[in-house]
Formats: sequence, structure tokens, C-alpha cells
Amino acid sequence: MTTMTPLLLITADPSHPLAHLALRYARAYLKNAANNKDTNDNVTLNVFFYGDAAHTANGLRCSRRIKLI
Repeated sequence: MTTMTPLLLITADPSHPLAHLALRYARAYLKNAANNKDTNDNVTLNVFFYGDAAHTANGLRCSRRIKLI
């Protein structure tokens, strides 16, 4: 039997209230899943950034890379 890993699709800019709701959901999901799993199992939540969220995430990723150089 295969289990599917949930996917969290984030389309909002980080300053939007829905982005904060998505973060709270992700934390609650991971905490709940970790409590319900055996200690040997990894808990996974896939996150996909789209639209404004992807633009912001790419900008943060690039600025971090520049600071490392």
C-alpha cells in the first residue's frame, strides 16, 4: 500500500495573512504527524511555491547565495 505525501501549495506573498496561515498549518501538520508516527519514520510535507511566493523565495535564495560568496 502506498501512502501519498501531502503537498502544500503556497501562492501568497509572505506578508499576506494566508501565508502565515500556511506556515501555521505546516507546523501543526508536522507536529501531529510526528506524534502519530514511529520514531524511525521520517515525516514529510512537500511545499510548492507559485506566483508571488515563488518570486519572493527565489529572491531570498539568490540574496543568501550572494552573501555566502
